[in-house]
Amino acid sequence: MKSRKGYIVAGGAGLLLLFVIIISHLLINRRADVHITHENIDTTAISTSYIEYRTASVNQISYLLIDARNVTLHFVDSVAPNISDSEIVLSVAGTFTGERLNYFKSFNICGNHVVRGVAKKGFSSKYCTGYCAAYADTLVIGNSSDTLDSGYKKVQLYKERAVAMGGSFFQQLILVDNGKLAEYIPFNKLNFYRALCIKKGVISIVQSLDKVSCKDFANAIIEMGYSSALYLDMGNWAWGWLREDNGSIYELSYKYPDTQYQTNWIVLKKVRSE
Repeated sequence: MKSRKGYIVAGGAGLLLLFVIIISHLLINRRADVHITHENIDTTAISTSYIEYRTASVNQISYLLIDARNVTLHFVDSVAPNISDSEIVLSVAGTFTGERLNYFKSFNICGNHVVRGVAKKGFSSKYCTGYCAAYADTLVIGNSSDTLDSGYKKVQLYKERAVAMGGSFFQQLILVDNGKLAEYIPFNKLNFYRALCIKKGVISIVQSLDKVSCKDFANAIIEMGYSSALYLDMGNWAWGWLREDNGSIYELSYKYPDTQYQTNWIVLKKVRSE
């Protein structure tokens, strides 16, 4: 016959095993939130006053497509966009952050950039092969190596215009350039990817809901008809969100611990009719 102490030890071991199983299950499911949270979207488009989002499939890989209208694009830094600001309909990480710092400095952002018309210097990177400029009624995604007939680089021209017009500008890895696959696609690992895209003048965010190589992701963007695409920071920096008309917030990925170290964001704000 077992002693009372024996039962306590056995019971304690059993509870510990059960606790480990439960925690493991929660962690596995939590990590899976990166893509399984989108299963309720189905293939039916959900439309709001400012955005429409739906799923699409290319070569058996699912993608979330977010098309925006009646919005303006802004590149912001330092302080994360306020999720309670009803004027913001979408916020996602922009370009790469260099180090995990407990304080902000512009040089920790990949590439030179412009925030509300103020030019700031970021760190140099081979990944800054493309750029996005947004000001007034202009939104352009371009290749950093493109030049004008005079030899002047377009990336510098659009940066200067963003400053003059009080707009936004940032640099990132270009994935699709004028409907063609970019020459430099460095990421071969199967992963979840997100990009800022343009199709016939419409701003879109495309995000893979299944793991895929970056090159296949870019090719899928081309197949879905987008003319330009710029990579957006993902991995442990992937957290972002969109707002529906009723104010509900739809999270676009799991909120990893590194979210606290994000330094810059792409924000879409409502354009109010007069």
